[in-house]
Amino acid sequence: DHPAVSEVQTFGVPDDLVGERVYSACVINPDSSVTVSDLKSWVHARLSKHLWPDVISLMGYLPKSGTGKISTGTLREILTGALASELFAHLNTWKFKRAQPSEPEAMLTAIQRSLTQGTSLDVVTYWGCGTRDALADVDRLAIERLGRYLEGMQRLPQGVPRSIRPRVTLILTDTHARNNRIPESRFTAYLESIATYAEQRGMEVVYLSKLWEDAGLTLELL
Repeated sequence: DHPAVSEVQTFGVPDDLVGERVYSACVINPDSSVTVSDLKSWVHARLSKHLWPDVISLMGYLPKSGTGKISTGTLREILTGALASELFAHLNTWKFKRAQPSEPEAMLTAIQRSLTQGTSLDVVTYWGCGTRDALADVDRLAIERLGRYLEGMQRLPQGVPRSIRPRVTLILTDTHARNNRIPESRFTAYLESIATYAEQRGMEVVYLSKLWEDAGLTLELL
């Protein structure tokens, strides 16, 4: 009934201490600045204490089934952090990295924020240039591994909006190659072959020189 709330779903979540905790997931009107504290105060003024939800969460959407019914199971996975932990575990496997992440909690928080607000899970990685001037088998293998990561992260429960489906962006470091005096014809041919292969597998590509240009940076300034 709160004027700022467009949708809400209240449900129970198992709890080891008290048996069950009551969650209310609320979608707020876009033009509203209402906070969780505001909603708690509003509920406390209108309901008996035994009816107060234990947790009020602000969502960008409520996941729904194909028939339009709110998916409580998916909501429970999101708000308890179970789904974020599952996605992070998929990302944090040795086939996608060479070292432990330096900020795992920040990564987990970013995934959870995307799941609750309905924003995209964006992953960005740098791609350098060595001595090759064309795509090699090791390059194909690395890109295909990133592709398998992308496919795995896209296996989200029904009702989670498509806007959350992750995107992988490769930043091709042509500026580094130029700074290292790699012949331009060689690194240009190599990075173009990487860009083509990655884009064919649903990834996005951007040249670092373009990011520099957009930021007003030049080699002379640096």
